[in-house]
Amino acid sequence: MSEVLVRRATVEDLPQLIELWQMEQLPWADLEKRLTDFQVAEADGAVAGVLGLVLIATDGFLYGEGIGRPELADEMRLELWSRFQTLMLGHNVVRLWICSDAPFWRSNGFRDADARMLQELPGSLAGQPGRWRWLPLKEDSPTANIEKQFALLKALHQEENERIVRRARMLKIVLTSLVVACFGFLTLWAIYVGRIKPLLHRKNPRQP
Repeated sequence: MSEVLVRRATVEDLPQLIELWQMEQLPWADLEKRLTDFQVAEADGAVAGVLGLVLIATDGFLYGEGIGRPELADEMRLELWSRFQTLMLGHNVVRLWICSDAPFWRSNGFRDADARMLQELPGSLAGQPGRWRWLPLKEDSPTANIEKQFALLKALHQEENERIVRRARMLKIVLTSLVVACFGFLTLWAIYVGRIKPLLHRKNPRQP
């Protein structure tokens, strides 16, 4: 089995890259101007695969894929994908896009883009035909933001309800304590009036 090595593309790779892009019927003249976007996969000492990544705000776009050895296609894609995952660690990429029919991408978490998701394509990609797939890297879509806000409001509402319940319980305890204290005071006063005061009158008959 051939060992696949991945590295950054260099100017020396251009003749082989152009050949791969021409084979895939890609606009090679435009792609060669963006050489720094690309990583290449070497097999048996020759460039056999290429894939590029461009960042558009918080979206990433995998593009310019060329595979020269179909029998190693998934192995090369796996190595290239692993490299780009590492490269994206330092970037705030929310969503990743690729326009590819290859089953590899779907089996690695990419979802088919429906009509609603196609509206989320970055401006420079919007309207381009093809089999678009996307991978959410962070939950920062408008829908996710709404869900986060709803969850936050729900948590705040629940916290406020719990605070009100705690206050009600405390107020109930205070009122109960006051009622008990008042009842105790009235009981003592009744005992005083009913029992102790008459005795005092007997001892001091001159007192009115």
